[in-house]
Formats: sequence, C-alpha cells, structure tokens
Amino acid sequence: RELYSNLRVQVIGGGSAEEHVRSAYPDSFIEYLGWIYESEELDRLLREATLVVSPFDMGLVAIDALRSGVPVLVPDNPRNGPEVEALTVSVNAVCFAKGDSSALADAVELWLSIAPMVSEEAYIHAREAALRIWSPKDVATKILEAIDAFP
Repeated sequence: RELYSNLRVQVIGGGSAEEHVRSAYPDSFIEYLGWIYESEELDRLLREATLVVSPFDMGLVAIDALRSGVPVLVPDNPRNGPEVEALTVSVNAVCFAKGDSSALADAVELWLSIAPMVSEEAYIHAREAALRIWSPKDVATKILEAIDAFP
C-alpha cells in the first residue's frame, strides 16, 4: 500500500475464514463483495481488474481471467484445477507460494516488472491458444469422452 497509493483490492467470494479476514483487514482500500453469481457482474469486475489473484488455490477463475484478458497471479498449489495449465507463466501469469502474503506481494512486483516486456502478440497468442483448449464445447467433449471411458 505504501508503494502504490492507488491500490484497491476487491475480494470476491467468501468462506469459513471470511469473518476473520474482514476483521483482520478492515482497511478502506479493501472492498468485500461476497459471492457474485451474476455472470455479467463477474465479467465486468474481471475486465476492470489489473490482476486476478487467488491466494490458496485456483480453478475456473483462471479461465474467466483469460477470457477477460487479465493476467493471473496463481498459487503453486497441487490442488489447483487443471484450468491453471491454460496459463502461460511470464506471459499472462506469475506463480507464488500459496498462502504466503510476502510471496504474493513479490509476485505483484514481478508481474509489474515483466509486464512491459511481454509483447501484445505473445499475450494474445497465449490467451487465444488457451481459450481454444478451454472452450465450453471442447470441455464438454472431454467430459463426455471421460464418461464414455468408464466401463
């Protein structure tokens, strides 16, 4: 916050630790939005974001961020969903140690330092390639193939 006076954090979601987090971090620059189920509202928030972060594990939000063209800070958690494989480290993503706030802050700094060096062409290519693989049609086909593989 000291380095970036215009920092604004929007927390989407909730869970068992939500009240603890709210009481530990009551700062005015943090806005707790709760669960957002309306896809248009979620899309709008993602498009307006500078970075998308999940501090512990990442799933479909990785694809949502790619669709919105927003880079992702992704925790190095083996519980991450396979969607994380769609991200291209140092092009549209940076990894950090899960649950480590210092590592997360370092990941922000790293992204800000490498972002100017990522060409628009490389960013667009990585995004389009990932979204082709994770298109709803392809995902549905993979699900059906997996179901058909069961005896």
